[in-house]
Parts: sequence; C-alpha cells; structure tokens
Amino acid sequence: MPNSHQSVSLLLFALLLALSGLQSCQSAKYLQSRVINGEDAEVGLAPYQVSLQIGGFHFCGGSIITPFWVISAAHCLIEHTPTVVVGVRDLSNAFDAMRYKVKYMTAHCRYELDVHEDDVGLLRVTTAIKFGQFVQPITIDWRPVAAGSKLLTTGWGATSYVEISNESAPIEEYPQILQKLTMTAISLEECQGYYKNNDGTGGVDYGGLCAFFAGGTCSGDSGGPLVLNGRLVGVVSYGLDCGDDIPDVFASMWMYYDYIQTMTRDCLYQNCKCTEPMIFPYDQLYTDTHKEHLYRHRRRRRLS
Repeated sequence: MPNSHQSVSLLLFALLLALSGLQSCQSAKYLQSRVINGEDAEVGLAPYQVSLQIGGFHFCGGSIITPFWVISAAHCLIEHTPTVVVGVRDLSNAFDAMRYKVKYMTAHCRYELDVHEDDVGLLRVTTAIKFGQFVQPITIDWRPVAAGSKLLTTGWGATSYVEISNESAPIEEYPQILQKLTMTAISLEECQGYYKNNDGTGGVDYGGLCAFFAGGTCSGDSGGPLVLNGRLVGVVSYGLDCGDDIPDVFASMWMYYDYIQTMTRDCLYQNCKCTEPMIFPYDQLYTDTHKEHLYRHRRRRRLS
C-alpha cells in the first residue's frame, strides 16, 4: 500500500515525540509527502499557506479558506490537536508569526486511518485569523482540473530522502524556507496505471487528483495546497517513495467541494457531522460521461 504524505516522516515524528512527549502515531502506513527538487518560495507567494505544529515543530501543511477555517489532510488531524501558524515563510524566523489554537477538527466521514481515500479534513480556530499582506484566504475551485494543467504546490516537506533499509527510518533533510514546485496534472485514468502497478492496491480512489514532476512532495508536505490560477484545487495526500517517478496524489477540491461547504456552514451550529454518500457507483467513476454529468450538475447548483 502507498505511504501517505500523512503527518511527518518517521524520523521527524520521532523527534517530535522526544521533544514534546507525544504518544506514537499510527501514520507509518501512509505514503510519503514532500517537496523535492523544489526551490525557495518568494516572499508572499502563498499567503494562504499554514504550518500545523506540535510542540513548536512543523509536521503538516494546510490552507486558510475563511477567517475561521483551515483545510488540510485528514491524516494530519487524527492523533493530536495542532497549533495553526500563519504568515510564516522561514520556520527558523517565525517568532513574529501569528499562532492560533484549534477549537475543533473534523476529518471526512469516510476517511479511515489504514487507507488513503477521502483524505481531507478541516480545522476551526478559536479566534478569527487576522488577514494582512502575508496572510490571506484562498478560494476553493469547484471545477475539475484538466490533464496538462500547470499546478503550484508549496510546503516545508523533506527536500532530500534516502532510504537505507526497510527496517530503518529514511534519512531526510527538511528546509526552513517554504519550498515551491510546479507540477503537471495527469488524468485519473493515467494515474491509476501507475498505482495499480506499484502500490499493490486497487489504485487511486475517485477523490484523487494526480500531478507529476521529477521530484514531488514528501514527508511534512501533507495537507498543503495544490493551486491552479490562484485557486485551491487539491490537498497533498500521498505518494510512493519521495523523489520517485510516480505521480503524487492530492485530495481533489472538485470532489470534496460540497463536503467543505456543508461542514464549514453546519459546524457553526455545532452540527459537525459528515454524511456525504458515494456520488455514483465506483465502477463508473472514471468514465467521461459520468464526469461530464457531475461537472454540469455541480455547475448548475453552484450558479443557482
């Protein structure tokens, strides 16, 4: 099964455990998430980017979508309640960054810890995030992403990844400066071919959005943004080994738009319950006819 971009690498998480006295996490079964072969992001490039931290250490990314809500990967929200750090580019110089406590978190109702489907979740902070030059929300794009689209991802995930053996944790190096990487979207059908041949499972689930670059995301990038033309189209979820030639998988905002809108609305009334059903049968999810039908249906609802 693929390793998830979920939480952090085993090495980084071991450090978190030692420094903050946390219980061990069951995230080792997930795919790896990181920005490898990226470059330093310009100041102000991603004002929506947040760092989720435990004990002052970064372990996952996220994106501001409203003054009270941050979106991330579900696997980042399972064990512990993080602090949301906004307006930071350099983690080594984050003394003036704003930090927000989390009031509650919610993972997608179909998400299960031992699998990587429906890997999306939301955090509500206790006080409204103060917007400014380097802190801004990002709009969620409810439309599907066309294959060949150029997408921007950012994060503080590992920039190098060396796996010594199957019995030991990989050796990884982490940046202090936010990294950026431009990736190319590929079709879900093409992505299925990579994963069915490599991860030993049934491939990528219908909520996935795949993107490729000679590098990609790695441990610590989980939950971070995938952006097209300034709009959020995906959340970093998982991949195979860091820096391999396999596409990374993101939770598609097109597929989870209704879930996000419903949860951010209903949670205001303390009714944080996800009951989203399967949209249509799994064996029909990859046909052009059904994707076009869903797109038109959502477009009608969105514009009404």
